[in-house]
Amino acid sequence: MDRSPIATGERFSLEVVLASRSETPTDFVDVHIEGETTGTMPHGRAVEVKRERFLDERRRWTPGKLAAGEHRQRFQIALPEGAPPSYQGIYASVQYQVRVHVSIPYWPDRHAIFSLPVESAPRMPDSAGRTALVATHPQGPVAKQPYIEVGLDATELVRGEVLRGDVSFANASAKRIRRVTVSIIGTEHIRRPGAWDYLSRRYDFLLVSGAPLEGESYPFRIAIPPSIEPSFDARIFALRWALEVRADVVLGSDAVVRVPLDILRPPPNVPLPARPRRALPVGRERLAKLWGFVAQRLGLEYDETRGSMIATSGRVTMELRRETHDGTLGTTAVYRWPHLGLDVRLGERGFLDSVMKQGYYATQSRFTILGREPAQLDFFFDEALLSRLAKATSVELDDDGATVRVAGTANAASSLERVVTEARELLHVFAAAIAAIPPPAALAAHVGAWQAFAAKVGGSLELGRLWIHDATLEGAYRFELGVAWEPASPTIVGTVARFFIEPPLVEIPSVEDPALSAVARERLREVSAFDGFHLSKDEIGFVLDEAVADPKSLEPKLEAIGALLRALRGVVAAGPFR
Repeated sequence: MDRSPIATGERFSLEVVLASRSETPTDFVDVHIEGETTGTMPHGRAVEVKRERFLDERRRWTPGKLAAGEHRQRFQIALPEGAPPSYQGIYASVQYQVRVHVSIPYWPDRHAIFSLPVESAPRMPDSAGRTALVATHPQGPVAKQPYIEVGLDATELVRGEVLRGDVSFANASAKRIRRVTVSIIGTEHIRRPGAWDYLSRRYDFLLVSGAPLEGESYPFRIAIPPSIEPSFDARIFALRWALEVRADVVLGSDAVVRVPLDILRPPPNVPLPARPRRALPVGRERLAKLWGFVAQRLGLEYDETRGSMIATSGRVTMELRRETHDGTLGTTAVYRWPHLGLDVRLGERGFLDSVMKQGYYATQSRFTILGREPAQLDFFFDEALLSRLAKATSVELDDDGATVRVAGTANAASSLERVVTEARELLHVFAAAIAAIPPPAALAAHVGAWQAFAAKVGGSLELGRLWIHDATLEGAYRFELGVAWEPASPTIVGTVARFFIEPPLVEIPSVEDPALSAVARERLREVSAFDGFHLSKDEIGFVLDEAVADPKSLEPKLEAIGALLRALRGVVAAGPFR
């Protein structure tokens, strides 16, 4: 080879050398480059082995008759991007081999196997640095339990680099602690043939001999061993590294904190980016910085003024914030969406729910759900949504949004990321559930007509009750149109059309008002004859006592109201539907 070891993703030159003592005929020379990962799972005295071949390159050379002496042939080989490096562990391995087969007619063939050393692809640490603050209990100290908090200046490390950190303790007197150690541990995370973890590498350092002092901070500096293998993932298993802080408890379970580390092999002769050397703040300031950091890391918007994270999925927005509820500081996710039109209310199930029920009533898991139409609610409250809501401390939900509370402030990066990830997953579930809501069964056949009319007037259609929001005439007169229902009942009241007068009128106009123009009085007289007509300083419209199958049939009435609004503003123009 032109170099050794080689790195995954690189091209290299492989030379095959045949030494012949005398003239030797050959049919062909096959060169087989293979890469294979192995995972093992013990079962008592037996073991189960899973092998997976991820590289299978073959080359053929036909030198014909070989004269006495050496014969050479070069091949260009490319290792796949993302392939794992060579590794020999206890229950897992990655091996690269070159097999050479020389076919000799009428004579035993020659075979040779060579090991191919491969190292991981070079990676540079994150130039921004990745600090970490992790504790035994994400919500803070728990009574009568040792509490350990660990701060690191980086979690992406290069072999030979120095890791700096601090460890502090609370409730140290709750248990008898013999010693505290800091360790770099490597775990073979085996996925197949069975899922399990094996601690294959360990580098221990004594931090405190005896019991640590309450609230005291203990700094440490650890040089990452130069011989340590970089982190990698080989599909059926992964080599993962972590920093472990362990308080050795006498006659009890040890208190342990583990911080995941990513060990890298940097490119040769490339200077490493400078790492941050600043300590993480504590208390409210730390939480504010932590929330901002996690929001940026997970791709959420952070509002510094409100101290909250904001995200959007489809038509749903989420604001995640810290607040006190029932005397307990916790994390609250507030979700907002366009009105669903289901007359839905969800709350904790109570003793009198089955007696006081109205409309549609259901007790799903621990919740009581009230709404208008069971079929619509069944689509919205599917198992994916209910199972996530059940994890919350408390939930309130209606047609316009939901408030979901989780106990604890998630004051460590790992726990906060978990809370934010779950809240964002719930955001996507809400968006999918809203998109799945069907129209009311009584009007399902007319959805197409309503959708077409909503598109025509530039409005958005609320399927829950068939209601068009934010429609406009001529781009100037905003109105809404929809089907009205009895509260929490599948009984239709009628069809409502409502125009918004912007800015509001100084006083309600009358057909007898001489201050109005003749055109305005005539238009007002025309629309006043509509069934269910109503007029105020800021609104004008009508109510029909039945559901309209196709809102296009109401265009003459809508145009008449538009003409009245134009006349009241002193504008005469053609109708919007012509």
